[in-house]
Amino acid sequence: MFTFLTVRVAFLLITVLSFSTMVTTAIVSSQPSFDPFASYADILPGQSLENVLAHGFSCRVNGSPFYKKSCLLNPETDTFSEIWVSISSETGLVSRVVFIPRESALLLGHLASLWGKPQTIIFGRYVNFRWPAMHALFVPRNYNGHYSYWMPITYVAFDSAI
Repeated sequence: MFTFLTVRVAFLLITVLSFSTMVTTAIVSSQPSFDPFASYADILPGQSLENVLAHGFSCRVNGSPFYKKSCLLNPETDTFSEIWVSISSETGLVSRVVFIPRESALLLGHLASLWGKPQTIIFGRYVNFRWPAMHALFVPRNYNGHYSYWMPITYVAFDSAI
């Protein structure tokens, strides 16, 4: 009788845990994913200067032969502390956007959950992670030869040339 009772309790416990795991998975997968770039989709490469100005960026003429204007926004409450936009002198459209997150506000794992596994490019003591389909790359805050999905980000750049 003791063995029969132990088997029933074990079976019941396994059933409850399996059901709990299925419910948790369903709830998590139904949650909207964290996308800190969503509200800035209209300023990514290929977009117009008018969209950039509508977000409140301040722009200045840049002496570089590659870009006519460089624009900056310092959001007070956002994932990002600074956002830089470069406008191509050839097309007049956004060619590069650099997002600088607040301290530990954005991790490699966040980006991997949005865009999938990145390409890893190592240059000696430096590394960057690229998502060519998104025309995006990120540079980690600290790199010591090892990386993880908990790695904080120095910046994320969207560039039409990536």
